[in-house]
Amino acid sequence: MKLSLDKHPNWKGGTTIHNGYRMIKMPQHPNCRKSGYIMEHRVVMERTIGRYLLPHECVHHRDEIKLNNAPSNLILNDRNTDHMKTFHLKNKRRDVKYQKVVFYLKEGLSQRKIGKIFNCSHNVIKRVIMEGRDD
Repeated sequence: MKLSLDKHPNWKGGTTIHNGYRMIKMPQHPNCRKSGYIMEHRVVMERTIGRYLLPHECVHHRDEIKLNNAPSNLILNDRNTDHMKTFHLKNKRRDVKYQKVVFYLKEGLSQRKIGKIFNCSHNVIKRVIMEGRDD
């Protein structure tokens, strides 16, 4: 007996988390991956500007929380190089912030997955939680 997707016990409604980004199942989207998934923040930006994004366009999260895909939190950059110069090169090594960790915990991510997002061990995440809020 074969179950349909929505009846399968592992079905999560067509969403998944990949490298800290929420991916949504949209096999009809022209820019989806072979798996049929596309990054949610790109779809939100497309709906905001009323057209599909071009391959070279990059969407940045203002608060750097990859799961916060509110339109007010997203910035469209013409090229990824512009995005990197503006937002990331000056912050080569970012500290793990308590508020971001709490946000991801509320989204249901494990300490290990949060550690992967911040490129650190789960022990660092555990310490941030134990120390409490940001200064």
